[in-house]
Amino acid sequence: MHQEIGFIGLGTMGQPMAENLLQAGNNLVVWNRSQDKSHHLQKMGARVAPSPEAVFSSCEIILIMLANGDVMDHVFKRESDTFQQLVDKKVIVHMGTTLPRYSSGLKEDIEKAGGSYLEAPVSGSKVQAQEGKLVSMIAGPDAHRDMIAKLIAPVAQSVIDCGTVPNAMHTKLAVNTYLIGLVTSLVEAVNYAEHAGINMKVFEQVLCSGPMANDVMKIKLNKLLNNDFTRQASIQDVLYNNKLITETAKDIEADTPLLHTCEMLIHQAFNQGFAQEDMAAILKAYQH
Repeated sequence: MHQEIGFIGLGTMGQPMAENLLQAGNNLVVWNRSQDKSHHLQKMGARVAPSPEAVFSSCEIILIMLANGDVMDHVFKRESDTFQQLVDKKVIVHMGTTLPRYSSGLKEDIEKAGGSYLEAPVSGSKVQAQEGKLVSMIAGPDAHRDMIAKLIAPVAQSVIDCGTVPNAMHTKLAVNTYLIGLVTSLVEAVNYAEHAGINMKVFEQVLCSGPMANDVMKIKLNKLLNNDFTRQASIQDVLYNNKLITETAKDIEADTPLLHTCEMLIHQAFNQGFAQEDMAAILKAYQH
């Protein structure tokens, strides 16, 4: 019988990731603050834990896909004596996105408490998560990287070795810098085309026929042209990631004027009430 693997955090990305791990034959013990998100996984064969502590006590390897560092610290009970009891002799894999300095600090605390820590943030949105076509960046101890890369292969079409912590998190933020700029530029191009009275089918044909065509552009362009703002990567999540980039850029003394402009537009869409809509809803910041 395969060992049980812990999975904490069943949100927009976490749930399909856990589904793919189950479909690959892994035995999962799952926990989510909203227990209703566990029901489908339970039907697929996952064991639903009553608490995070139950996951840690049952599993040697725990995959974490939580919203931010504050939520992670709460789950870990990081400021209490319980933290060492939870992580001692465990392999903790942080698959979400946080500040690199947060990841480095968590690594130090987990290692001091007797555990091992890896970061394996993923690039992609809900569609790629459902299809098992995310890209994962992995960093951590040599002794565990290959093992964890093989474990998470069902959720990622590529698992790329980034060496030591926090290199995977820095890589994720660099990738997100490109992604946010790409989608915001596409939104601005659509806004321009609409105001110019261009035939939008012709505009779509030109964009999708040339060297600038890529999967992200095609997916987001289709959403924009059809006024489909159902969530893949939400305005709220993208704003969070944008802020991580601009804050980290200050730490490493990297200029990010483009991302500051993107953050302003995303924040405007957020304040207009579109927080839970897809990031394509940045368009609405242009329309109000």
